[in-house]
Amino acid sequence: MARAHWIGLAAAIIVIVASAHAEEKRWTGGAGNGNWSDDNNWFPAGKPGAGDDVVIPGGSGDIKLPGGDPAHVMVKSLKMECPPAGTSTIRPQPDDRHVEITAQDFVEIGPCGVIRGNDGTSAHPKGGNVDIIVLGTGGHIRNEGLIIGGSGDVPADGGVPAPGGDVTLKGNTITNTGRELGGMGGSKGAGVGNGARGGNVTNQATGPNGTVQQNGEKKGGPGGGPGSGGGVQGPDGKVACLAPGSVQVGPANVMTGRTIEVRVNPGGLIGMQGLPPNAIHAAVTVFIDAGFPGGQVLLFGAGPNCIVAGQRVCVRGNAVTSQGVTLAMLTQPDAQSCVNCPGDYNADGAVDDFDAFDFLNDFFAGSFNADINNDESVDDFDYFEFLNAFFGPC
Repeated sequence: MARAHWIGLAAAIIVIVASAHAEEKRWTGGAGNGNWSDDNNWFPAGKPGAGDDVVIPGGSGDIKLPGGDPAHVMVKSLKMECPPAGTSTIRPQPDDRHVEITAQDFVEIGPCGVIRGNDGTSAHPKGGNVDIIVLGTGGHIRNEGLIIGGSGDVPADGGVPAPGGDVTLKGNTITNTGRELGGMGGSKGAGVGNGARGGNVTNQATGPNGTVQQNGEKKGGPGGGPGSGGGVQGPDGKVACLAPGSVQVGPANVMTGRTIEVRVNPGGLIGMQGLPPNAIHAAVTVFIDAGFPGGQVLLFGAGPNCIVAGQRVCVRGNAVTSQGVTLAMLTQPDAQSCVNCPGDYNADGAVDDFDAFDFLNDFFAGSFNADINNDESVDDFDYFEFLNAFFGPC
């Protein structure tokens, strides 16, 4: 609730500041230190503010955000150009991990652009998250480059390894033709123990008719390795495309993760065009949910077994396929009607005692997999949040 209040306040501040003074700020790197907060790295001189349109030319190298964890900047818009050729990378300062960029109008990341979280350390083992938020009702995020979370690490006491960094994009329209990758989960290393989960990747469209257009690569981060004395590989991160209006998935799409969820509001549209085999591949469950009433899932020109899961493929809505093609030809295993419930901890398509057992095992082992509120601590708040989800409506 506090975060929602902050975002609403941030939107009001940006609108007020932008209306008073708007200026293009172009990165030059003139100071030679790569620091966003150095006035001499910008033309005209002066670090960008909430009302400024920020332009990063290709080939700018590492650009380190102001200190803070998360390292947060607020602008009117952000554009990472290409050409000129060469990579430009926005990341935190070396001692920080998380990135949070808030814009009013848009964020556009060209093919040369990279936004990344830093890797965790023994002092702060959680991999760095990347959060990009566009507040305007007509605002958009367009990614043609790379957005990637940092890798998790093992705490200094050699205890439970930490998850990889999550990637979360929120805006009215989100388009990905580039790469969005969760960070790698921490590996246990010496001793006995399990690896940590990989980072999750989430696109959350906002507004009454928000859309997600997915025609690139979206991958949950790989799970960390087990200890040298025994254990299991950590689970891969989850992938989600969530929108009130529609989700469009194109032929160049690749989505992989522990679970993959594509969901729109009841009556919405999910379009999947020309998918090759294994275009959507989940280790456990794929959820494709167009809702009721009136939701449609359009699967035209798709190849056999283009949607694959280790346990279940769940499709809810009116599925329409090419002539002579059945839904069973496109999914492996055959699709069934089931939904993604908050209490389904093990993501097998059902809320049952196995979810409770799995959560409690992780919780009492201190595993970061049980950190379901993502506050980097496994505590009673996670326990109560799980109970609310487990006994709540689905």
